Amino acid sequence: MALEQKIMEVELGRELSNISGECMGIIILKPVEKYKIYAYPGEEVVGQFRAEHHPYHCHIKKNNEQIYRVSFESNKIIELDQKRLPKKLKNHLINNSEKIQNRIEEVFHTGEYSI
Repeated sequence: MALEQKIMEVELGRELSNISGECMGIIILKPVEKYKIYAYPGEEVVGQFRAEHHPYHCHIKKNNEQIYRVSFESNKIIELDQKRLPKKLKNHLINNSEKIQNRIEEVFHTGEYSI
């Protein structure tokens, strides 16, 4: 029987609710049009190998379902799932790309980010 771990979903540093899962997903930027941008801690934080974290990337969810995975290279967006982002969301990501990249790396290595 697999052990179930209680985790906390955190929105910009504030506790939201208890959910079940394997690690903590952290919303790293103010949501835009119901899209929430998450980063997840890496193996040095959760204590298990998490290969899906390379390259550094964020997950974008709407209605609690993952829709996109996005990475950045020289402030250019790379759509990892080959799905086109809606224009408003893409512009939001571009306008905040440096902040998002920094927070993805912080969350990956420490499990949190500085505001």
